[in-house]
Amino acid sequence: MGTEALNYWVWAVIGLTVLLISISFIWWWKKRDPRALLVLSFEKIGKPRARTNQWYAPRKLKFQLISLQQRGFSFITPAQLTHLPEKPIWLTFMGGYRSFYSEVFPFLQEHHIPATLFLVPDAVNHYNTWQDPYQEPWQDVLTSKELIVLHKSGLISFGAAPLEGKEVSAVSQQDALFLMSESIEIGRAHV
Repeated sequence: MGTEALNYWVWAVIGLTVLLISISFIWWWKKRDPRALLVLSFEKIGKPRARTNQWYAPRKLKFQLISLQQRGFSFITPAQLTHLPEKPIWLTFMGGYRSFYSEVFPFLQEHHIPATLFLVPDAVNHYNTWQDPYQEPWQDVLTSKELIVLHKSGLISFGAAPLEGKEVSAVSQQDALFLMSESIEIGRAHV
């Protein structure tokens, strides 16, 4: 078999694979439960000085949220997780960074979009210990006063993020139980 014939077959297999994946996705999208929950989670909002994929531009976030609203998606709160509307989205932000307060919260208020903010309980009113300021711009964390404003808005619910910025899958069962209790207490203790 010549090189041209081999290239033809390779491209044919690639094309067929892409076609099958596309058809499968379209079939899944049409057959999925309209109440299937979509969870959008963000961490660092802003414009980093260094090139990294861990940061999300506020302009891009706002555009995507408006686009989802226009397509009939409903942003939900944790209280609504037991009775989902059609096309539900749970919008979450991790870390409790001050950029959420300055860059995202005013937009959420303007468009009446609820969100859940997962905080590291030990970092409130302090600083984050998990970020390396030599690798990227420092992110301050929220203060109690800012948490009170967020809570009073009625749009923001709170949860506890893993301690010291650990990956959720790396948290022990004992720490997970502690975090669940902190999620309940965070609203009472800091707000």
